[in-house]
Amino acid sequence: HVDLIHANWAICGAVASVVGKIIKRPVVTTLRGDDVTRAGRSWLERRLLDAAVKGSHSIVCVSEAMAIQLRASYPSRACDIHVCLNGVDEAFLHIARSSPISGCLRIVAVGSLIERKGYDLLIGAIARMRHRDGVCVRIAGDGPQRSQLQRQATTLGIADRVDFTGEVAPKEIPQFLADADIFILTSRSEGRPNVVIEALAAGLPVVSSALPGIDGLVKHGENGWVVEIGDIAGFAHALDEAFADPDERVRRAALAHECMRGEEYSWVMTGHSYDKLFMNALVERREAAL
Repeated sequence: HVDLIHANWAICGAVASVVGKIIKRPVVTTLRGDDVTRAGRSWLERRLLDAAVKGSHSIVCVSEAMAIQLRASYPSRACDIHVCLNGVDEAFLHIARSSPISGCLRIVAVGSLIERKGYDLLIGAIARMRHRDGVCVRIAGDGPQRSQLQRQATTLGIADRVDFTGEVAPKEIPQFLADADIFILTSRSEGRPNVVIEALAAGLPVVSSALPGIDGLVKHGENGWVVEIGDIAGFAHALDEAFADPDERVRRAALAHECMRGEEYSWVMTGHSYDKLFMNALVERREAAL
């Protein structure tokens, strides 16, 4: 008894495509990044992506870079591949930041403790920093690599610098970011990370891997630092720069907050984009039935 099916991720899109065909309902599938990346490494993941793309009325990507890649892979569906950017909750735009601590750089990261997130790179970068004794790192998230990462921190002599906070409830993330000076993303692959959008909105300059999904979001020298994927020395250098020049860090923080205040980053705008896609799919279905 539905008019339309909206699926998220390739595996759900593949299933929804079959169901949609059976009950004769249009399917809109949103791809969020890693499902597109995995398709290049796995035969099964590629088949799931193929099924989702070919069986959906419309395909949504959460970044322009992902849409460009997908259009190149599926030229016959290029006109049906759209971009709907994720928004940011208003709570992050109105965070009351805590006062900085003199001589200390508070670094935060958020995400599952899995290989793709590159926390081993973060720990390696902290160990290489000239100012490692002046940083405090908090990692929100849990996962199968936790014990391995804790051992790495101990081996490198920085266990007292890194706090594995564990899972943090979504409602507590704004305060988690409020008590920091800088956000870091060392991921090896991502789509368009929501947490980076939230960190920028909270007024945190961001140190990030040079991922396609953050292109145009984190701007090197403006609202953060962009480092080549996997470059431990590059991450260490960026963090040392942030530590050594608090005024520059504050300047980039102000630009980070300002760049997120545009209408394009609101969930209302995201909603309008999806509403348009859903209505177009329903209209075309009705016309096809005539």
